[in-house]
Amino acid sequence: MKLGDAWQLIVGVKDVEASLPFYLKLGFQIVGRDKQPYPWVQPTEGCILLLLSQDGNEYGGVTYFADDMAKRAEHFRELGLPIEHSNFQVGDWYQAMFRAPGDFGVNLIGFDGGKIYKPDGMPVTKC
Repeated sequence: MKLGDAWQLIVGVKDVEASLPFYLKLGFQIVGRDKQPYPWVQPTEGCILLLLSQDGNEYGGVTYFADDMAKRAEHFRELGLPIEHSNFQVGDWYQAMFRAPGDFGVNLIGFDGGKIYKPDGMPVTKC
C-alpha cells in the first residue's frame, strides 16, 4: 500500500516571510499561501512541493494525503510503524504521524490527494 495519493515536503520555520526569499531566489514559484490556521506558503520548483509552515515549531518532514488515510495508518501500524497522534483531527482532516530514523516526521493526512497541487515534473529552478 502506498503512503498517499499526493505529498509535500514540510519545513517548520520561525518566519515564513523571512524564509521565502531564499526559495524564490532559486526560482521556486508560489502555488499556495494562507494565514490559517497559521502562516504557510507552498513553493514548488517543478518537481517537488514544499510547505513552509510557521506553526511555532522548527522541523522537517513529509506529508502524504489520501481520502482513506485512517485505513492506511492502521495498515502501517500493523506493519510495526510507531504511529503517533492517531485519530488526531485538524478541522475536517484526519491526521496520524510517525517518525523515521533521525527524527524525520512523516505525516499522514486524510484529505483528497486530488485537491493537492502536483508539480508537473519540469524543473524551473536555478539549481
